[in-house]
Amino acid sequence: MSTRWDGASSTVVRYEKHAVAATEILGGGDYELSPALTEYVVAVTGELARAVNARNPAARLSLAEQTNKLAVCLGDGAHYEKHIDNLGGDDRRKVTCLLYLNPTRTPTQPHAALGGQFRAFDQPGDAELLVEPCGGRLVCFWSDALVHDVLPSAAPAGDADFRWALTVWLVTTDIAAIASDPAAEKRHWPDAAIGTGIQVLAG
Repeated sequence: MSTRWDGASSTVVRYEKHAVAATEILGGGDYELSPALTEYVVAVTGELARAVNARNPAARLSLAEQTNKLAVCLGDGAHYEKHIDNLGGDDRRKVTCLLYLNPTRTPTQPHAALGGQFRAFDQPGDAELLVEPCGGRLVCFWSDALVHDVLPSAAPAGDADFRWALTVWLVTTDIAAIASDPAAEKRHWPDAAIGTGIQVLAG
């Protein structure tokens, strides 16, 4: 379940994404259901958070706490609308880590016709950056800063073409570390009331 700004009603509304299924990697008593993914989540939470803190102490990332989501786009135009993962409030997600789990999509054979590319806005020179969801590719960015979306995906071969992504959100221990960019929000969502949680991607 996600939320988005609805211009017609001038409110934030909840909605289900079309042709997208998702679950959370919980570990604990459910460890045996997905041991490799559970261990990856634990490793990313500790090691990557430690590395980010070393370069940017102001992030104050927790070495143990995180939230995550394993999502699969089932084709049929499944996509993610333009959003920023964290637009404030009591949301402590600071860094988004996306791991793509699509073994048939590689840098030499990205199968671009299947869509599902990650698109980042506001890159240098006001450019847009497209990232192919190749298997094993890791994409990390500030959860409270990057405006992005995911382009519509197709799955003509069924399961083999599904787009899998595991997201781990590293959280800060200090809510004051969460930033905001009202100018960017206004530029991308000119009709929205800034600060209302527009286009927040629910975890």
